[in-house]
Parts: sequence; structure tokens; C-alpha cells
Amino acid sequence: MEPTSSLGVSQFVSFLKAAGLGALLAFYFDLYRAFSSQIKRHLPGLILFAADCLFWVIAALSCIAFVILLMWGEIYFFSYLGLAAGFGLYLLTISRILLPFWHQVFAAVLHGLARLVDATGRMARALVAPICWMERQLAVVAGRIAPAFKDLTSRIFHGSWRSK
Repeated sequence: MEPTSSLGVSQFVSFLKAAGLGALLAFYFDLYRAFSSQIKRHLPGLILFAADCLFWVIAALSCIAFVILLMWGEIYFFSYLGLAAGFGLYLLTISRILLPFWHQVFAAVLHGLARLVDATGRMARALVAPICWMERQLAVVAGRIAPAFKDLTSRIFHGSWRSK
């Protein structure tokens, strides 16, 4: 084989690797879009901004790791083209099918978590209710006993029961 054809094949394989990373990043972007659309009405904007920044930092670190580990630190123009092509191709094709699915999945999961939290709260209130009832009853009994106890201690310590 000629060295130029081997170089061309190597560059094409590198392009395909970059396109795969672009598609993977687009997949994670879909997951993030579906998740953030479900939680954005429950969280303040600052937390969503921080989550956006965190997503893009992770995406950038993934690209850096890709360049270092799979491309031996060499960055070529076709690597950028591969990333863009994989990202764009995924968004134009597969994302149209999977994004509505991920919206439904995250909606169902978050609805299930909300029901679990609600059920846990109701169970905790049911377990604590008898303790609260007993505490109220003890307070009532203590309120009735306190004057008699005060009278008894007053007689003991102030001498009305002392022998003469």
C-alpha cells in the first residue's frame, strides 16, 4: 500500500471517530434537554444556568479526552468537521425520534419520584401522629397534675406538714 492511501484511511477513520463523538454528544444533549425541560418549572433559573454550564464543561472535557486518548493529541480540521457532522446528523435524524421518548421517560420518572416523596411524607405523618397525640395527652395530664404537685411541694418544703 502506498503511504498516502494509508494516511487517507487513517484520516477517514479519525473523521468517523470524531463523528461518533459528535453523535454521542448530541445524544447526551438530547438527554439533558429532555431532563431540563421537565425540571425547569421547579428550579430557579440560576440552578439551570449552572446545570447548562456543567453540561458544556463535561462536553468540552469529553472532546479534550477524545483528542488526547484517541487522536494522540493531534487536532485536524477534519476532526472538527467530524464532530459537527456527527452532532448535526444525529440532531437531524435520530433526535426527532428519541427526544419525545426521553421527554416521556423523564416525565414519568419525575412523576413517580413526586408520588414516592408524597407517599413517604404521608407515611411519616401517619407514624408520627400517635406520638403527637400522646404528647398532647401528656401535656393535658401534666397541666392537671401541676397545680397539685405545686401544692404538695409547697407543703413539704414550707413546713405545713412538718411535725411540731
